[in-house]
Amino acid sequence: MDAARVMTAGAVDLGEKPSVVSAIVKYHLTERGRQVINDAMDVHAGKGICMGPNNYLARAYQSTPIPLRSRARTFSPAR
Repeated sequence: MDAARVMTAGAVDLGEKPSVVSAIVKYHLTERGRQVINDAMDVHAGKGICMGPNNYLARAYQSTPIPLRSRARTFSPAR
């Protein structure tokens, strides 16, 4: 994450407009964050879904963006 920040900040400092690169970095960092919080919820099991002052995962899980991807899926016809 730090390397991505340094790379895009360096590009901006050089006067470039790294919109495509920053969009790709944002996508990958968001996906990695989603994977990390989901894995943490798996590790903590039931404690991860119980809201309360000692739960440090619930708010992070709730604030994780929902992916809006369109993937072509093929379904087998019912026989």
